[in-house]
Amino acid sequence: MEDFKRYIEKLGVVGAVGIPGAAQIRAKGPKREYLYTPDLVAKKNQEIYIIEVKVNTGRIDSEKERRGLMLARDYGFIPMLITSKVNIEVSDLVIAEL
Repeated sequence: MEDFKRYIEKLGVVGAVGIPGAAQIRAKGPKREYLYTPDLVAKKNQEIYIIEVKVNTGRIDSEKERRGLMLARDYGFIPMLITSKVNIEVSDLVIAEL
């Protein structure tokens, strides 16, 4: 689990002090740089999977996503890409915060 902690700290998902989002935004000159956060993280049979989900495109367009997924391998995790084509027709949509 220590490898996983180092991986997410390196991505910037959790800061070294354990505060969620602490390192997610880094100042870089006058602009802010947002670091990669995987869509899903799963564990099965002692293996950790770092998962990116793409709908309708089927490909990773961002260099940050690609680097974040490949960094998973350096820590011994399994990067995965899930792709799906989705067509949704909705009427009377209500989104409510719980």
